[in-house]
Amino acid sequence: MKPSYRFSYITPPVNGGQVIFRFLSTLIVRALSRTPVTPNQVTIARMLVVIVSLYLFSLGDPVSLLWAAGLFYLFEVLDHVDGDLARHTGRLSKTGPLLEQFIDTWSSRPSNVFGFCVALGMYNETGRLTGFVLFGLTVLGRSLWLEYRDHFGWLRTAKDDARGYQGILRAPSLKGALRNLFEVLYIWNNTFLLVAALVYVPLRSLFGFDPLVAGFSIVAFLNNIPWIAILFRGFHRARLEES
Repeated sequence: MKPSYRFSYITPPVNGGQVIFRFLSTLIVRALSRTPVTPNQVTIARMLVVIVSLYLFSLGDPVSLLWAAGLFYLFEVLDHVDGDLARHTGRLSKTGPLLEQFIDTWSSRPSNVFGFCVALGMYNETGRLTGFVLFGLTVLGRSLWLEYRDHFGWLRTAKDDARGYQGILRAPSLKGALRNLFEVLYIWNNTFLLVAALVYVPLRSLFGFDPLVAGFSIVAFLNNIPWIAILFRGFHRARLEES
């Protein structure tokens, strides 16, 4: 009988994008579980890491962008570590999830501090206001979605990432697959800025192409489609009910 070498995750990944994060999280948690470090202390460490990352994004030079993206991915790994550590050691709390949500909301969304720091870095590096325009469009789109979603009949459903990813390949129609694809891209829209920071040097030096402008343009687009779709669907349903 062949021995099994299957890796034992503390929390198994629900999609391919989580594999590396859950793998690293499991290794870190196994090491931290033998120390007095608490899950909430890990969450605070995440906040310090992302503050440094955002500062480096605001500088905008190529070296700072690489460090900023690297630290932001560390921040993403630690996002799994605090929860995994709490579950692995049984040190669950009500404060932990609230603290994590507080940090994630202002630090990781392109419509908040994260996007502003990227826009500031683009201005510091190029002297152009393009980043601030794209940031403004992103904020506008997010704000309008929050304002319109309830009035125009948007119903929030409980979906985990696994359903979203599987929905792309297993959707019963092309329309459903595209809708689920958009949902996944919207959830992970900050990835377009992170990848742009990682490839900034080669694309700028070889092709004179600014990937941050392209990445932020995609982010702005993704943040404006939802409110437009909600309005269209809301008015369409209202007309059908009136006729």
